[in-house]
Amino acid sequence: MTDQGEDTWGAMIPSGSVTLRGVEYYIEAVAAGRTAYSPAVDPATQPYRVPVQVTDSDGDGALATLTRTYRMISFPADLDDGTVPALLEDDLGTPDSTAGAAARGRRERAVPRSGPRRNDALLTRPRAWLITDRARSIDFTGQTVFLAGDDGYAITLQPGWNQISDPFAYDVALEDVQVNDGTVIRSFAQAVAAGLLEAQPLHAYDGTAYQSAGRCPSPWTGYFVANLTENAVDLVVPRMRRW
Repeated sequence: MTDQGEDTWGAMIPSGSVTLRGVEYYIEAVAAGRTAYSPAVDPATQPYRVPVQVTDSDGDGALATLTRTYRMISFPADLDDGTVPALLEDDLGTPDSTAGAAARGRRERAVPRSGPRRNDALLTRPRAWLITDRARSIDFTGQTVFLAGDDGYAITLQPGWNQISDPFAYDVALEDVQVNDGTVIRSFAQAVAAGLLEAQPLHAYDGTAYQSAGRCPSPWTGYFVANLTENAVDLVVPRMRRW
């Protein structure tokens, strides 16, 4: 930061650092052999947070569709555009058999032997199945998602297959995700090993078949994961990415 006079210091934040992830920062001041921080307590883990507003964003191209190809989409933001169907109709028009469709799936308790099917889903965040007659682009207006606390974002998984997405606008490592069955809190890997979840590590649909996704759930898309227990469990996604 530079001295701007009248006891005021300022600095420019590079434009590349201003993304839908939001701006997180703290101040470190060193003078006369002393160091002070703002915020004064735990600045590295409890920094100042500034939500970022975006207008007509297409997720840097991630929300594009291919011709007559099913895909899952998600919007990791607090939307200003209303409901997901209304948001899609703004770009795609009224859904019909040739233009496009967004559908909620029915709840399935049994795990399909062949893997998840398109209609075996519970929608738990703003996300949808989408198919369009030709390649299309979707945009939205919204702002950064910040949680009030530090416990992470809990996605409730009902028994059976669930459709989920990354609630944040950045990749989250699965090793940082926890699973809470109401009694024991486990890591994602421990929950899979204990038979609570079915995941390889996550099922993603590429338009023709289900693929095993990588180790980092990414925004703008969706995944399937099965809760193999008879009760709901929480998938807790951490707020901050491990760097």
